[in-house]
Amino acid sequence: MLSRVRPGSSAVLLTVNRLGLVIVPESFVSDFQNQKRRFLEFMVCALLLAVMPARGVLTHRWSFNETSGTNLFDSVGTAHAWVVAVAGGGTYQLDGKRVRLDGGLRSNADYILFPTNTFAGLSNVTIEMWAIPHSFQNYGRIFEMGPGVDNDNSGRLVRAVFSMGTNGEAPYFGLWPTAATYAVPTPVDREYQYVMTWSAAGQLNFYRDGVLVASQNTAGTNIATIAALPTPTFWLGRSHFTADATANASWNEVRVYDTVLDATTIQNDFRRGPDNTYGLLHRWSFSEASGTNIADSVATARGSVIQQGTPDFSWSGGRLTLNGGSRDSADYVAFPSRRFDGLTNMTIELWATANAPQNWGRVFDIGDGVTPVRSFFVSFSRGADLNSQRMEFLPSGMADSSITTMAGTQYHYVVTWDQAAGFCSWYRNGTFVTRFALNGQTLANVTNSVFWLGRSHYAADSTAAASYNEVRVYNRALGVDEILFRYQQGPDSTALPPAVANADSVILNPGGVVSLDVLANDTPNRFDSNSVVVLTPPLNGLAAARPGGRIFYTNASTAAARRRVFLSRHGRRHWQLCHGHRLRHDHERATPGEHDDHGAQHSPADGVSGCGRVPRLGLYAAARSADTGGGGVLESFVRRRAPWPRHLHQRGVHQSGEANFL
Repeated sequence: MLSRVRPGSSAVLLTVNRLGLVIVPESFVSDFQNQKRRFLEFMVCALLLAVMPARGVLTHRWSFNETSGTNLFDSVGTAHAWVVAVAGGGTYQLDGKRVRLDGGLRSNADYILFPTNTFAGLSNVTIEMWAIPHSFQNYGRIFEMGPGVDNDNSGRLVRAVFSMGTNGEAPYFGLWPTAATYAVPTPVDREYQYVMTWSAAGQLNFYRDGVLVASQNTAGTNIATIAALPTPTFWLGRSHFTADATANASWNEVRVYDTVLDATTIQNDFRRGPDNTYGLLHRWSFSEASGTNIADSVATARGSVIQQGTPDFSWSGGRLTLNGGSRDSADYVAFPSRRFDGLTNMTIELWATANAPQNWGRVFDIGDGVTPVRSFFVSFSRGADLNSQRMEFLPSGMADSSITTMAGTQYHYVVTWDQAAGFCSWYRNGTFVTRFALNGQTLANVTNSVFWLGRSHYAADSTAAASYNEVRVYNRALGVDEILFRYQQGPDSTALPPAVANADSVILNPGGVVSLDVLANDTPNRFDSNSVVVLTPPLNGLAAARPGGRIFYTNASTAAARRRVFLSRHGRRHWQLCHGHRLRHDHERATPGEHDDHGAQHSPADGVSGCGRVPRLGLYAAARSADTGGGGVLESFVRRRAPWPRHLHQRGVHQSGEANFL
């Protein structure tokens, strides 16, 4: 981008590069009188600030952590919602994590209602939620907002629908009468992110799992006109049309923002998930003590022990044990079908024990339940040799291994499907074992109508004699470091590995301006990119937090020499010198239990000693240096949205989501 600024009779051509850096010719600045230089500085600030959108504010948040009653509390605002219990039909359940509607006929199915002032005063809005369809009722609603009048056709009715009729593969969205259909695989009992943005200009966008799937230009109708209705309604599950059914679904989280969130923020929210689980779709922990059901604590895809006669399985100490033996008679585990539909990448992680060798006993086997040559599996053994293993999906290939295995010993198994890398790999106890090339195959080519533990597709193979402690499925390929970390943490922990923050720097002329993306080179998706605020402005210059994890900063030094802007982030209690004008930004979106400093060593970066790449665990990080040359130290912390204690201890600062210029 180029811009001309003309203070007085002198003109200068300013260039904004891809990093958002405003490049001012040094000769021009050096000769500039202070008054004119000040004019240039603030004109550029005004120019860039004018084109940067305002940061969105979370105005309402319902997390559905109630366990009884009908009230659903808004933890940010005062728009407390409630379940409308209708006599005689589909009911509801609260489990402390989500609210579930059984759905059914609209006339007698319970639904969720929000207050009429939920969107009051908003001219732009984002509605973000995470929901799980359990079955596809006739035009069951994800949400609907409108006048609250049966069979309304006023053109002020916005709806998002789980299914076209009962076809969940063709949901739709739009301002009535428009129905923008988007075709996507939608396995039931999986959690999805749904986001609607609506601008004051009347642009409606709809996202699922971070991807824009539908848009509509609503012209003169926008959120302001909807909110101006005498009694606007906002429902979950329920339709305005009496012929439509109420959805059979669960909702984990609903959020309302006072602005249109950008696509990057929406995608990052999807990657984090409502509970900061970063792609964890399913988790079966085998904590049952009896019966054949196996609960999924992340979604609602309940597994089952399949009995083939006299029961030969048992529960003990948070493990399920299969006795194994003949494929025709031995019990095994089956998870619901289509767990991998719609995924590009995936990881299967589990902790399992081979108690005795069985002929080609399976760790897991995925396929159509009939065709061996298209099944995708990892075996505990080749033949009956526990020291020989195989991973196979014949359309791509197979990979044999020979690693020592002690019967009765629990091991950590991880299989990753990485489409971009072109490999399917497996790891044991955090160490890479082997892989095969995908050879053009995708997960869409892997039939997954069955997902078994212990049982093989091959009729001659035996069912494994094995114990299972934990099984997880992710919608991404875990990295090598993360796999090792998870092995070290064990099956009872879902803690995230340490995030890595890298120092940032840029050289500015006096009067120079920068829009610095401070998260671009850090661990992806571990920082709340829209929660940076400036608490104390700099003594010289201007600093402002901008959307997407950016800091907008101007160097107000009158010195002729260039200054280095250094953004340094370190583990807590690590204080470092970073010369020049310095910016510092850090505060991971932490998870419970991540409070410990690991004393990471610092390494030089960009020629400035001690401002380097520092892995850390913790709720906060600190770094500081002396001021040189009229700039300021920007101390910025990203506010996490998680409901855990927010505290900082360095230099007596006890607030998160804030920035100090010192």
